[in-house]
Amino acid sequence: MNSFVRQPFVFEAMISKNPVIKYEWRKNAKPIDQSLDNIKVNRIGKRSILYVESVNESQAGVYSLVSNNSNARDEASFNLAVLPVQSSSTSFSVNFFHYIC
Repeated sequence: MNSFVRQPFVFEAMISKNPVIKYEWRKNAKPIDQSLDNIKVNRIGKRSILYVESVNESQAGVYSLVSNNSNARDEASFNLAVLPVQSSSTSFSVNFFHYIC
């Protein structure tokens, strides 16, 4: 997946496990630091949403969502490439990922 520098990036996952006990977003195999101002993780029912307000070059990498309950553990990943800003670009990058386990 690609996003331009200084553009917002939204990634949504649908978790079908019942019951979902725990889930965690990771970047390059490390838990994402949600205390950073421009990164938010929200959970709405079985949807988990990773929102990056303004992407920068340091946010390129492999992102994954790990979910587990007493019966199973599952993980899905994607690679985020951050592209240089285009002067005429006013697009909003919205990427949806359907995660089923």
